[in-house]
Amino acid sequence: MLGGDKEHAQHICKWMTHHAEQAVIEFDDDELVRPFPFVNREVTLSSFHDNQRGSITLNLQSSMEYITSGVDPSVVLKNEFVKDEDNWQCIQRMADAEQPVDLFDPSTWGDLDLKEFQYRFACAVCIHPTHQQLSESYVQALALVALTGIGEFRRGNRIESTSGFLRYFTEWAAEIVDTKRLQGAMKAELLLTYMDKFQVWGDRAIELLGGPKVFEEMMNHMKSVEKQSDVERAEGLEAFKKGVELDYSVPNADKTAKVDVTARVGGRLTLSLLILKNDTKLSGESEGIVTKAVHAELKARNIKLTENEMNKLTLRNKVHRIRAHEFKELRTTRDLKQETDVSDVEPWSVEMKAFLNEKQDELLAAKGK
Repeated sequence: MLGGDKEHAQHICKWMTHHAEQAVIEFDDDELVRPFPFVNREVTLSSFHDNQRGSITLNLQSSMEYITSGVDPSVVLKNEFVKDEDNWQCIQRMADAEQPVDLFDPSTWGDLDLKEFQYRFACAVCIHPTHQQLSESYVQALALVALTGIGEFRRGNRIESTSGFLRYFTEWAAEIVDTKRLQGAMKAELLLTYMDKFQVWGDRAIELLGGPKVFEEMMNHMKSVEKQSDVERAEGLEAFKKGVELDYSVPNADKTAKVDVTARVGGRLTLSLLILKNDTKLSGESEGIVTKAVHAELKARNIKLTENEMNKLTLRNKVHRIRAHEFKELRTTRDLKQETDVSDVEPWSVEMKAFLNEKQDELLAAKGK
Protein backbone atom coordinates (compact mmCIF):
# COMPACT_ATOMS: atom_id res chain seq x y z
CA MET A 1 0.00 0.00 0.00
CA LEU A 2 2.72 2.48 0.94
CA GLY A 3 4.49 1.92 -2.34
CA GLY A 4 1.38 1.79 -4.52
CA ASP A 5 -1.06 4.47 -5.65
CA LYS A 6 -0.24 7.72 -3.85
CA GLU A 7 -3.87 8.51 -2.92
CA HIS A 8 -4.35 5.11 -1.29
CA ALA A 9 -0.87 5.31 0.26
CA GLN A 10 -1.69 8.59 2.02
CA HIS A 11 -5.04 7.26 3.26
CA ILE A 12 -3.48 4.08 4.66
CA CYS A 13 -1.01 6.34 6.52
CA LYS A 14 -3.91 8.48 7.82
CA TRP A 15 -5.78 5.31 8.84
CA MET A 16 -2.75 4.07 10.83
CA THR A 17 -2.08 7.39 12.57
CA HIS A 18 -5.81 7.73 13.40
CA HIS A 19 -5.88 4.34 15.13
CA ALA A 20 -2.56 5.03 16.86
CA GLU A 21 -4.13 8.15 18.40
CA GLN A 22 -7.32 6.24 19.28
CA ALA A 23 -5.27 3.55 21.02
CA VAL A 24 -4.13 5.97 23.75
CA ILE A 25 -7.71 7.21 24.47
CA GLU A 26 -9.66 5.43 27.22
CA PHE A 27 -13.22 4.59 26.09
CA ASP A 28 -16.18 3.39 28.09
CA ASP A 29 -17.00 -0.28 27.69
CA ASP A 30 -20.01 0.45 25.51
CA GLU A 31 -18.19 2.98 23.31
CA LEU A 32 -16.54 1.81 20.10
CA VAL A 33 -13.36 3.13 18.53
CA ARG A 34 -14.34 5.56 15.81
CA PRO A 35 -13.50 4.35 12.26
CA PHE A 36 -11.43 6.62 10.06
CA PRO A 37 -13.62 8.67 7.64
CA PHE A 38 -12.19 8.02 4.18
CA VAL A 39 -12.77 10.73 1.56
CA ASN A 40 -15.53 9.95 -0.94
CA ARG A 41 -14.05 10.81 -4.35
CA GLU A 42 -12.91 9.16 -7.58
CA VAL A 43 -9.16 8.64 -8.11
CA THR A 44 -7.28 7.45 -11.18
CA LEU A 45 -4.56 4.91 -10.48
CA SER A 46 -1.03 5.51 -11.75
CA SER A 47 -0.13 4.43 -15.27
CA PHE A 48 1.44 1.08 -14.42
CA HIS A 49 -2.07 -0.12 -13.42
CA ASP A 50 -3.40 0.58 -16.93
CA ASN A 51 -4.79 -2.28 -18.99
CA GLN A 52 -5.78 -2.69 -22.65
CA ARG A 53 -8.85 -0.52 -22.11
CA GLY A 54 -6.89 2.38 -20.63
CA SER A 55 -6.54 3.81 -17.13
CA ILE A 56 -8.37 2.51 -14.05
CA THR A 57 -10.55 4.75 -11.83
CA LEU A 58 -11.69 3.75 -8.33
CA ASN A 59 -13.78 5.31 -5.61
CA LEU A 60 -11.31 6.09 -2.82
CA GLN A 61 -13.79 5.62 0.02
CA SER A 62 -15.24 2.29 -1.10
CA SER A 63 -11.85 0.85 -2.09
CA MET A 64 -10.23 1.82 1.23
CA GLU A 65 -13.17 0.42 3.21
CA TYR A 66 -12.79 -2.81 1.25
CA ILE A 67 -9.03 -2.92 1.87
CA THR A 68 -9.28 -2.27 5.62
CA SER A 69 -12.38 -4.39 6.28
CA GLY A 70 -11.57 -7.19 8.69
CA VAL A 71 -8.11 -5.74 9.41
CA ASP A 72 -7.18 -5.31 13.08
CA PRO A 73 -5.38 -1.93 13.37
CA SER A 74 -3.56 -3.05 16.52
CA VAL A 75 -1.92 -5.89 14.59
CA VAL A 76 -0.80 -3.50 11.85
CA LEU A 77 0.62 -1.04 14.39
CA LYS A 78 2.62 -3.86 16.05
CA ASN A 79 4.32 -4.75 12.76
CA GLU A 80 8.12 -4.51 13.11
CA PHE A 81 8.44 -2.18 10.11
CA VAL A 82 5.68 0.13 11.36
CA LYS A 83 6.95 0.11 14.97
CA ASP A 84 10.39 1.33 13.94
CA GLU A 85 10.67 4.92 15.22
CA ASP A 86 12.19 6.34 12.03
CA ASN A 87 9.65 4.56 9.82
CA TRP A 88 6.71 5.72 11.97
CA GLN A 89 7.83 9.35 11.73
CA CYS A 90 7.89 9.07 7.91
CA ILE A 91 4.43 7.45 7.91
CA GLN A 92 3.10 10.37 9.96
CA ARG A 93 4.69 12.90 7.57
CA MET A 94 3.12 11.16 4.57
CA ALA A 95 -0.25 11.23 6.33
CA ASP A 96 0.02 14.96 7.11
CA ALA A 97 1.39 16.01 3.69
CA GLU A 98 -0.71 18.64 1.87
CA GLN A 99 -0.55 16.64 -1.35
CA PRO A 100 -0.41 12.81 -1.64
CA VAL A 101 3.16 11.51 -1.78
CA ASP A 102 4.37 8.86 -4.22
CA LEU A 103 7.13 7.06 -2.36
CA PHE A 104 8.89 6.20 -5.63
CA ASP A 105 8.55 9.64 -7.23
CA PRO A 106 10.78 12.19 -5.41
CA SER A 107 9.17 15.04 -7.37
CA THR A 108 6.03 14.57 -5.19
CA TRP A 109 7.91 14.73 -1.87
CA GLY A 110 7.98 18.52 -1.56
CA ASP A 111 9.95 19.39 1.58
CA LEU A 112 9.93 15.79 2.84
CA ASP A 113 13.13 13.74 2.85
CA LEU A 114 11.99 10.15 2.31
CA LYS A 115 15.12 8.74 0.69
CA GLU A 116 16.12 6.52 3.65
CA PHE A 117 12.49 5.50 4.22
CA GLN A 118 12.17 4.57 0.55
CA TYR A 119 15.25 2.35 0.84
CA ARG A 120 14.03 0.66 4.05
CA PHE A 121 10.62 0.10 2.48
CA ALA A 122 12.17 -1.50 -0.62
CA CYS A 123 14.33 -3.80 1.52
CA ALA A 124 11.32 -4.89 3.57
CA VAL A 125 8.65 -5.24 0.88
CA CYS A 126 9.91 -5.23 -2.69
CA ILE A 127 11.81 -8.50 -2.40
CA HIS A 128 8.52 -10.37 -2.13
CA PRO A 129 7.37 -10.23 -5.79
CA THR A 130 10.75 -11.52 -6.97
CA HIS A 131 10.70 -14.34 -4.44
CA GLN A 132 7.11 -15.18 -5.40
CA GLN A 133 8.00 -15.41 -9.10
CA LEU A 134 11.01 -17.63 -8.36
CA SER A 135 8.83 -19.91 -6.22
CA GLU A 136 6.17 -20.08 -8.92
CA SER A 137 8.73 -20.94 -11.59
CA TYR A 138 10.16 -23.65 -9.33
CA VAL A 139 6.74 -25.20 -8.75
CA GLN A 140 6.00 -25.16 -12.48
CA ALA A 141 9.33 -26.89 -13.17
CA LEU A 142 8.65 -29.58 -10.56
CA ALA A 143 5.47 -30.55 -12.40
CA LEU A 144 7.68 -31.74 -15.27
CA VAL A 145 10.02 -33.92 -13.16
CA ALA A 146 9.17 -37.59 -12.66
CA LEU A 147 10.97 -37.84 -9.29
CA THR A 148 8.41 -35.47 -7.72
CA GLY A 149 5.73 -38.13 -8.14
CA ILE A 150 3.86 -36.27 -10.89
CA GLY A 151 2.28 -38.83 -13.22
CA GLU A 152 3.67 -39.26 -16.69
CA PHE A 153 0.28 -38.58 -18.29
CA ARG A 154 -0.01 -35.24 -16.48
CA ARG A 155 3.55 -34.26 -17.37
CA GLY A 156 2.92 -35.19 -20.97
CA ASN A 157 -0.19 -33.02 -21.05
CA ARG A 158 1.70 -30.07 -19.60
CA ILE A 159 4.44 -30.36 -22.20
CA GLU A 160 1.95 -30.73 -25.03
CA SER A 161 -0.24 -27.82 -23.89
CA THR A 162 2.77 -25.53 -23.48
CA SER A 163 4.58 -26.47 -26.67
CA GLY A 164 1.58 -27.17 -28.88
CA PHE A 165 -0.95 -24.63 -27.67
CA LEU A 166 0.07 -21.84 -25.29
CA ARG A 167 3.25 -20.87 -27.13
CA TYR A 168 1.40 -20.53 -30.44
CA PHE A 169 -1.48 -18.73 -28.71
CA THR A 170 0.93 -16.14 -27.30
CA GLU A 171 2.46 -15.50 -30.73
CA TRP A 172 -1.00 -15.21 -32.32
CA ALA A 173 -2.33 -12.88 -29.60
CA ALA A 174 0.73 -10.61 -29.91
CA GLU A 175 -0.29 -9.95 -33.52
CA ILE A 176 -3.89 -9.18 -32.53
CA VAL A 177 -3.21 -6.87 -29.55
CA ASP A 178 -0.31 -4.44 -29.28
CA THR A 179 0.81 -5.20 -25.71
CA LYS A 180 3.79 -6.73 -23.97
CA ARG A 181 1.69 -8.84 -21.62
CA LEU A 182 -1.78 -10.34 -21.93
CA GLN A 183 -3.86 -10.13 -18.76
CA GLY A 184 -7.34 -9.92 -17.35
CA ALA A 185 -10.52 -10.16 -19.40
CA MET A 186 -8.75 -9.43 -22.68
CA LYS A 187 -6.59 -12.55 -22.27
CA ALA A 188 -9.63 -14.73 -21.56
CA GLU A 189 -11.48 -13.40 -24.61
CA LEU A 190 -8.52 -14.01 -26.91
CA LEU A 191 -7.98 -17.46 -25.43
CA LEU A 192 -11.57 -18.48 -26.18
CA THR A 193 -11.28 -17.16 -29.74
CA TYR A 194 -8.04 -19.07 -30.30
CA MET A 195 -9.51 -22.26 -28.82
CA ASP A 196 -12.26 -22.17 -31.45
CA LYS A 197 -9.60 -22.00 -34.15
CA PHE A 198 -7.48 -24.66 -32.44
CA GLN A 199 -10.42 -27.05 -32.19
CA VAL A 200 -10.70 -27.08 -36.00
CA TRP A 201 -7.03 -28.10 -36.25
CA GLY A 202 -7.52 -30.70 -33.47
CA ASP A 203 -10.48 -32.29 -35.24
CA ARG A 204 -8.43 -32.47 -38.42
CA ALA A 205 -5.56 -34.19 -36.55
CA ILE A 206 -7.96 -36.73 -35.00
CA GLU A 207 -9.29 -37.61 -38.45
CA LEU A 208 -5.72 -38.15 -39.68
CA LEU A 209 -5.14 -40.57 -36.77
CA GLY A 210 -8.11 -42.67 -37.85
CA GLY A 211 -11.10 -40.95 -36.30
CA PRO A 212 -12.53 -40.37 -32.80
CA LYS A 213 -12.66 -44.09 -31.95
CA VAL A 214 -8.97 -44.65 -32.67
CA PHE A 215 -8.10 -41.45 -30.79
CA GLU A 216 -10.09 -42.59 -27.73
CA GLU A 217 -8.38 -46.00 -27.77
CA MET A 218 -4.99 -44.31 -27.94
CA MET A 219 -5.82 -42.03 -24.99
CA ASN A 220 -7.06 -44.97 -22.89
CA HIS A 221 -3.88 -46.86 -23.67
CA MET A 222 -1.75 -43.90 -22.55
CA LYS A 223 -3.66 -43.71 -19.27
CA SER A 224 -3.58 -47.42 -18.40
CA VAL A 225 -0.23 -48.81 -19.59
CA GLU A 226 2.59 -48.91 -17.05
CA LYS A 227 5.14 -46.29 -18.05
CA GLN A 228 8.82 -47.03 -18.51
CA SER A 229 9.79 -44.55 -15.81
CA ASP A 230 7.59 -46.42 -13.28
CA VAL A 231 9.23 -49.72 -14.24
CA GLU A 232 12.72 -48.25 -13.92
CA ARG A 233 11.88 -46.65 -10.58
CA ALA A 234 10.64 -49.99 -9.17
CA GLU A 235 13.70 -51.85 -10.49
CA GLY A 236 16.01 -49.20 -9.09
CA LEU A 237 14.39 -49.43 -5.65
CA GLU A 238 14.74 -53.21 -5.58
CA ALA A 239 18.39 -53.00 -6.64
CA PHE A 240 19.03 -50.43 -3.91
CA LYS A 241 17.43 -52.64 -1.24
CA LYS A 242 19.56 -55.61 -2.30
CA GLY A 243 22.68 -53.45 -2.35
CA VAL A 244 22.09 -52.28 1.22
CA GLU A 245 22.00 -55.89 2.44
CA LEU A 246 25.32 -56.83 0.80
CA ASP A 247 28.62 -56.84 2.67
CA TYR A 248 30.69 -53.87 1.65
CA SER A 249 34.47 -53.85 1.67
CA VAL A 250 36.12 -50.45 1.84
CA PRO A 251 38.67 -50.03 -0.98
CA ASN A 252 42.11 -48.74 -0.07
CA ALA A 253 41.44 -45.52 -1.95
CA ASP A 254 38.59 -44.74 0.48
CA LYS A 255 40.55 -45.50 3.63
CA THR A 256 42.01 -42.77 5.79
CA ALA A 257 45.45 -41.74 4.57
CA LYS A 258 48.48 -41.56 6.83
CA VAL A 259 49.05 -38.19 8.45
CA ASP A 260 52.36 -36.46 9.08
CA VAL A 261 52.22 -35.32 12.70
CA THR A 262 54.37 -32.27 13.35
CA ALA A 263 56.08 -31.33 16.60
CA ARG A 264 53.36 -28.82 17.38
CA VAL A 265 50.73 -31.58 17.27
CA GLY A 266 52.26 -34.81 18.50
CA GLY A 267 56.01 -34.40 18.94
CA ARG A 268 56.93 -36.94 16.24
CA LEU A 269 59.42 -36.55 13.41
CA THR A 270 58.54 -37.19 9.77
CA LEU A 271 61.07 -39.68 8.35
CA SER A 272 60.70 -38.39 4.79
CA LEU A 273 62.58 -35.24 5.87
CA LEU A 274 65.76 -37.17 6.73
CA ILE A 275 67.32 -36.94 3.26
CA LEU A 276 70.51 -35.53 1.77
CA LYS A 277 68.62 -32.57 0.31
CA ASN A 278 68.02 -31.30 3.85
CA ASP A 279 71.50 -32.26 5.16
CA THR A 280 72.79 -28.69 5.51
CA LYS A 281 76.26 -28.26 7.04
CA LEU A 282 76.60 -25.54 9.62
CA SER A 283 79.77 -23.47 9.83
CA GLY A 284 82.58 -25.37 11.56
CA GLU A 285 80.69 -28.72 11.50
CA SER A 286 82.02 -31.83 9.73
CA GLU A 287 78.58 -33.43 9.37
CA GLY A 288 75.29 -32.05 8.06
CA ILE A 289 72.38 -31.50 10.44
CA VAL A 290 70.53 -34.61 9.19
CA THR A 291 73.56 -36.92 9.30
CA LYS A 292 74.45 -35.69 12.78
CA ALA A 293 70.87 -36.25 14.05
CA VAL A 294 70.65 -39.73 12.46
CA HIS A 295 73.99 -40.85 13.99
CA ALA A 296 72.93 -39.57 17.40
CA GLU A 297 69.56 -41.33 17.09
CA LEU A 298 71.24 -44.65 16.20
CA LYS A 299 73.39 -44.34 19.31
CA ALA A 300 70.48 -43.32 21.55
CA ARG A 301 68.41 -46.30 20.38
CA ASN A 302 71.44 -48.60 20.87
CA ILE A 303 71.34 -49.71 17.24
CA LYS A 304 74.75 -51.38 16.74
CA LEU A 305 76.62 -50.64 13.50
CA THR A 306 80.19 -51.67 12.73
CA GLU A 307 82.70 -49.06 11.71
CA ASN A 308 82.54 -50.41 8.16
CA GLU A 309 78.72 -50.09 8.14
CA MET A 310 78.89 -46.57 9.50
CA ASN A 311 81.18 -45.58 6.63
CA LYS A 312 79.54 -47.49 3.78
CA LEU A 313 75.78 -47.39 4.56
CA THR A 314 73.96 -44.52 2.90
CA LEU A 315 71.96 -42.01 4.92
CA ARG A 316 68.78 -43.62 3.61
CA ASN A 317 69.84 -47.09 4.85
CA LYS A 318 70.62 -45.69 8.29
CA VAL A 319 67.17 -44.07 8.45
CA HIS A 320 65.69 -47.48 7.54
CA ARG A 321 67.46 -48.97 10.59
CA ILE A 322 65.77 -46.34 12.78
CA ARG A 323 62.43 -47.10 11.12
CA ALA A 324 62.85 -50.85 11.77
CA HIS A 325 63.58 -50.15 15.43
CA GLU A 326 60.49 -47.90 15.70
CA PHE A 327 58.38 -50.61 14.06
CA LYS A 328 59.35 -53.08 16.80
CA GLU A 329 58.45 -50.48 19.44
CA LEU A 330 55.03 -49.59 17.97
CA ARG A 331 53.63 -52.74 16.37
CA THR A 332 51.90 -53.80 19.61
CA THR A 333 50.19 -50.41 20.13
CA ARG A 334 49.48 -49.27 16.55
CA ASP A 335 47.90 -51.04 13.59
CA LEU A 336 51.15 -51.64 11.71
CA LYS A 337 51.64 -54.62 9.40
CA GLN A 338 55.10 -53.88 8.01
CA GLU A 339 58.03 -51.53 8.50
CA THR A 340 56.98 -49.28 5.59
CA ASP A 341 53.81 -48.41 7.55
CA VAL A 342 56.00 -46.33 9.88
CA SER A 343 56.16 -42.77 8.54
CA ASP A 344 57.23 -40.94 11.67
CA VAL A 345 59.20 -41.60 14.87
CA GLU A 346 59.50 -40.20 18.36
CA PRO A 347 63.04 -38.80 18.75
CA TRP A 348 65.23 -40.37 21.42
CA SER A 349 68.34 -38.25 20.98
CA VAL A 350 68.86 -34.59 21.83
CA GLU A 351 70.06 -33.92 18.28
CA MET A 352 66.98 -35.45 16.65
CA LYS A 353 64.68 -33.53 19.02
CA ALA A 354 66.49 -30.33 18.07
CA PHE A 355 66.03 -31.11 14.37
CA LEU A 356 62.33 -31.74 14.95
CA ASN A 357 61.75 -28.53 16.89
CA GLU A 358 63.90 -26.25 14.76
CA LYS A 359 63.59 -27.57 11.20
CA GLN A 360 60.56 -29.85 10.73
CA ASP A 361 57.81 -27.20 10.44
CA GLU A 362 59.94 -25.14 8.07
CA LEU A 363 60.69 -28.12 5.79
CA LEU A 364 57.08 -29.37 5.77
CA ALA A 365 55.86 -25.89 4.84
CA ALA A 366 58.33 -25.81 1.96
CA LYS A 367 56.94 -29.16 0.74
CA GLY A 368 53.41 -27.76 0.89
CA LYS A 369 52.22 -30.17 3.54
